[in-house]
Amino acid sequence: MTAMNCEQCKPHLIDHAFGELPAATAQPVARHLAECPDCALEFCRLRADLDGVAEAYQESPEPQVAQQLRARVKSEFAPPWWQRMLAPLRRPVPVYGALAAAVLPVAIWIGIESVPRRAHTDQPTPQRSVLIDAYDASTVLRADPNLL
Repeated sequence: MTAMNCEQCKPHLIDHAFGELPAATAQPVARHLAECPDCALEFCRLRADLDGVAEAYQESPEPQVAQQLRARVKSEFAPPWWQRMLAPLRRPVPVYGALAAAVLPVAIWIGIESVPRRAHTDQPTPQRSVLIDAYDASTVLRADPNLL
């Protein structure tokens, strides 16, 4: 490969820093870095940045510190309790109709059961209709055609 210029060398700097270039490309990049102070300075800055990132990831906080940090972030960014309670109602899910249909009969049953009942008395209940007393089930009455 012929000598590289800055335009050709710069895209290979990060791969050269990690040692991931093939030998055919690594040698011209190394030669160019030895000859070009601008690219050598950029390569040094890139290596310093990569070393700083690697060092930052190597230093992890103690487990207690990490737990306290998570708790603080959660308390700072978590929505208030009332927003968390209203969140299911904001979802466009058609479950609420089924939930209301399931709860409504139970609520009616509880309402009916809570109504006080009349005390049982020994007095007979008055007859409300004379037709019930005079009903004879042995004969079938014909319906009036004008009613139908």
